[in-house]
Amino acid sequence: RVRSMCSGRPLVERLNIPEGVDVFGYGNQKLNIWEYQKEQLRQQIAKDPSKFYTYSAEHLSLAFPIVNENEIPLKEKAENERRWKTKNGFDNVMKRLNWNEHQKKPDQATIDNLKLPYHIQALETKKQMKGFQMVLDDKEDFQCNIKSRQKYFSDNSYFNTVFISGDDMVKEMQAQKQKEIDDFNKKVVVANPHFIVNTMEKRKVAQVDKFSNIRDGEVQKIGLRFSKKRLQDMAERQILSTQTVQ
Repeated sequence: RVRSMCSGRPLVERLNIPEGVDVFGYGNQKLNIWEYQKEQLRQQIAKDPSKFYTYSAEHLSLAFPIVNENEIPLKEKAENERRWKTKNGFDNVMKRLNWNEHQKKPDQATIDNLKLPYHIQALETKKQMKGFQMVLDDKEDFQCNIKSRQKYFSDNSYFNTVFISGDDMVKEMQAQKQKEIDDFNKKVVVANPHFIVNTMEKRKVAQVDKFSNIRDGEVQKIGLRFSKKRLQDMAERQILSTQTVQ
């Protein structure tokens, strides 16, 4: 049995070390005596499910994690390699069968189209075009009334055109607009339909020594917005100039 070399403490029994095993008391070598003893204690704790092991506040300096944190990434790496690696070497799960395939090989749809004769491909392409019309022997080349061979819409009255003009169109637009307003008013559940929440009156512009301020008159520029500080400076300059003239 290995005992502690500290003379100031009572003798403490350590775990057994097998004979013929080289151990080292320092460094982070694989055969470090302290790490080796910790691993032995971990194995004993794992084999003893009848007891519950925890940490003590009096011996925190001697505490160590029950699970070896250094072995977690190593086990994950070994588990990952076990799925795709064998003793003989690498083993690809999805083996490439087309190893001698040409780099510019077209897709399978293009290959299937190339197997058909050209006149069949051209005929199928024309049938899918929007303005294509089959040539019939008993009819002229140009026809005014063409019946659509494909039915795009389920409602047959979709193509019926109704021309509205004059007062009828104005009445219909007004009725449609009024219907939207009525539908909106039905959904309003508040007392004020205009949703005016802020009822405080705005502060009026102070009339100082001038009958008209900078806001009176027609707007000369559109889209030009000054900051509040600049408007105050402009108003002060106008007030000072007015006082000087007077």
